[in-house]
Amino acid sequence: MTFTRILLGTAAALMSVGTAQAADLPSRKSAPVEYVKVCNAYGAGFFYIPGTDTCLKIGGNVTAETRVIGPLQRAVSSSFATRAPGLPSATSIRKVNARDTFGSSALGRVELDARTQTAWGTLRSFVRIDSVYATGLAATGTLNTGSTTATPVSSKEVTYINKAFIQFAGITAGRAQSMFDLYADAYNYEGIRGSNATTNLLAYTATFGGGFSATLSLEDEVARRTTYATTRLTPNAAVSGGTRIPDVVAALRVDQAWGTAQLSAAMHRSSSLDNDGANTVFSADNNTGYAVQAGVKINLPMLAAGDALYLQAAYSKGAYSYIGGSNLTESQGFNNERAQGNGSAGLNSNPLYGQGANDCIFTAAGKCEQGKGFAIVAALKHYWTPSVSQSFYVSYMQWNYSAAARAGTFNNVATVIGFSSQKELRLGSVVTWTPVKGFDIGLEGQYMTAKLTRPGGLANDAALVAAGFPAFKGANQFEGRLRFSRSF
Repeated sequence: MTFTRILLGTAAALMSVGTAQAADLPSRKSAPVEYVKVCNAYGAGFFYIPGTDTCLKIGGNVTAETRVIGPLQRAVSSSFATRAPGLPSATSIRKVNARDTFGSSALGRVELDARTQTAWGTLRSFVRIDSVYATGLAATGTLNTGSTTATPVSSKEVTYINKAFIQFAGITAGRAQSMFDLYADAYNYEGIRGSNATTNLLAYTATFGGGFSATLSLEDEVARRTTYATTRLTPNAAVSGGTRIPDVVAALRVDQAWGTAQLSAAMHRSSSLDNDGANTVFSADNNTGYAVQAGVKINLPMLAAGDALYLQAAYSKGAYSYIGGSNLTESQGFNNERAQGNGSAGLNSNPLYGQGANDCIFTAAGKCEQGKGFAIVAALKHYWTPSVSQSFYVSYMQWNYSAAARAGTFNNVATVIGFSSQKELRLGSVVTWTPVKGFDIGLEGQYMTAKLTRPGGLANDAALVAAGFPAFKGANQFEGRLRFSRSF
């Protein structure tokens, strides 16, 4: 008994000493784990970047599509000039088999949307990067004098910044959708007319009560630049000049439960150069053009949830791109030049083989006469079921040149550009099935018809048609497209 008590006492003493010594040792606590927290301030998909008060949304898209297009006969080139009453030279004739009738593309997109609440409102940074591999659907071969070969379309692969801008206290700065635009190809895959421009800009938007707002924007004119033409016979060279000032865009807008309405206007100053005919000196001309647009989007929930109708009309003088269509397209492969802002002279799949319009055309006297025209757009989207929708759309565009731009004299020989007006109608429909949220399977068909009006003094339309230029009696074509698109 005595021995047992001694053992127990010794053990208790040792434990007491050990506990005291352990208490003297430095302690180390585990650092708290930084879990990702959901941010509910800006809608679904946002989360807090750990250690910050910034909310981030990561998204993207993968789109794969195939396209078929009806073949065309030969069509006239857009820049020829000829002596009256002769026909265009052989260099302006497209070969029949130079037209692709099948093409495909694959697009990968990454989006980052970062937002932080500040004393001046939300600070937002947004970036969208697209990478595209695409082929086909271009008119490429030209029957040149002394040559019967046609260059095939090459595939094109490019990665580019689609959008990259900062918004703060009403200011938008960076690469964004033009503040002039409203519909901007919202329901169609293949492009139609009207303005749809991505450009570098610096804009300020003032918001008022009731959903009213006003925007003033300075936008890089390079995104709106078109080609230039000349009536001179030789050397027949006209190019764009250097940028001096940006385009100035103003817009008044209202957003309410019934929909959206917008009035917008733009001033576009273009600079151009033309060879004076001696092949030594260029004459320069500066023009200030403009465009105005009125548009409305009307929500139609009485038909079905998500239904809406767009109506839009624009008029332009000396600023063709404000009615000419998108300045970004990968539908002909990927047009790198247009992606970099070299203008919107023609839309993909144009039945006139890219018969482009110009802000102005140089006369033999050395003045660049402005063209003018208008574009009307209508588009309706209807949900037959919550997962099946169909859109219907139509655009009509007309672009005209004055008599001074169409005709002139050079070395006492009458000369004239190839056409005095261009008229084009596009209409189509897209049926979309959404079996899973964010995943669309779409089938589109679009019909296009266009006609050139021939100025007086040259061969009549019948002679041109007989010579193989169907554009002067009206060129028509159909395009079909199957698209698979997954957004996340």
